[in-house]
Amino acid sequence: MRYFFILLCLVITLNASGQKITKQYIETWIKECDSTARPELVKAYYIDGQYFDLLRNESEFNRKLDSITIDRIHPIGYSRTKMDNYVPGEGAIGIITVKQKEGAQIDKLLVYAQEFFNDNYTSSSQDVLVNAKDPVLVVDGVLIHHALAKEAIEKISIDEIYDISMKDSLAPKKIYGVNARNGIVQIWTKKGFN
Repeated sequence: MRYFFILLCLVITLNASGQKITKQYIETWIKECDSTARPELVKAYYIDGQYFDLLRNESEFNRKLDSITIDRIHPIGYSRTKMDNYVPGEGAIGIITVKQKEGAQIDKLLVYAQEFFNDNYTSSSQDVLVNAKDPVLVVDGVLIHHALAKEAIEKISIDEIYDISMKDSLAPKKIYGVNARNGIVQIWTKKGFN
């Protein structure tokens, strides 16, 4: 049974690996997290801190998106409120791409991420707990089975990690499963990133 889940995770990984991010993917991600969200009204995007006004430079924004793949981004950020007074539209969307972090920063983030994983499963075939608190764990684009996530994150060495991100709010359930309601922890290893 454990090998079935590993195979399933690899299939999910292969489908997302190398896939370019699009504005539609971003809007779908946000709507999956919050059905009342209106990302289509957003005209202000930030990619790695760079501001893009879709009313003035949508073609530049699209070129930037075309250079980014889904498996190389942190969870997408969305704010309903304007970040700056000059920003048009309603709200803002932020995208951060994977970048190598320093050892001390990784250490701090890994310890913090490990604290999120407390659910106790008896086997890898056990369903998600009704009152599950654990977030989803994704390592190098592979969705780790919920029953194996706690053990997997405890085994990862700081020296192996290239980048790590956490989002303690909703992630899309259709992409990541039921535990996505508790957030998502993503880890990119040096081996997997290269």
